[in-house]
Amino acid sequence: MAKKTSAKKTATKKKTPKMSASAARAEGAARQKRERVAKKTDEAAHTGTVIRGDGKAVTVTVPPNEKRREQAETAAPVTIFRDGPGMAYRWRRGDSVSAKRYMAREQAERAARKANPGAELIHEPDPPKPGANKKKPAKRAKAAKADTPKRISLLDAAAIVLKDAKAPLQAKQIVERVIERGLWTPGAGKTPHATLYAAMTREIATKGVDARFRKVERGQFSRGNDDR
Repeated sequence: MAKKTSAKKTATKKKTPKMSASAARAEGAARQKRERVAKKTDEAAHTGTVIRGDGKAVTVTVPPNEKRREQAETAAPVTIFRDGPGMAYRWRRGDSVSAKRYMAREQAERAARKANPGAELIHEPDPPKPGANKKKPAKRAKAAKADTPKRISLLDAAAIVLKDAKAPLQAKQIVERVIERGLWTPGAGKTPHATLYAAMTREIATKGVDARFRKVERGQFSRGNDDR
């Protein structure tokens, strides 16, 4: 009877490929980064494995959510202020100022909230425009006018003279008495008596019995019925 020979199955062990120098440097850099993150958070960080696009597994460290929440709650206030002319703004936290400029205040607010979640935004007032605080020269005080008697017209002065007169007067006589009493000062006109004659005649025609003058004879006037 022939013996059956059984073939020995030899298990072949897969050899782990050696890590290249570049991969080793990347792994070392990732490890150092994880250590820095863990030291910065000062707490036990969440460690997990992430599969990259090339199929390799990479260990990553993520700070706990509690630490992030605590950082947001204790965030220092952020100040929004104008930077230079125009509508450019930057945001500042403490003594540090961001280098990026924004063309609108809303853009600066969004950037500040993104960089400092939970921080209070404080808006500094815009600086005054050039020349806004320039004091205007004080106006010179007007000199007080001397109390000078109000100048009256020749017609009003004639009414005063006729009120004191005992007999009718001609226009020329009325003008002479007005000047003598200082009630009226003649101007550039050469015939003030003719001007007065026309004015008294016009008032008589307009007001009638209420006129201050009354024509009694040819060219002569006396006091009318008006006591003003």
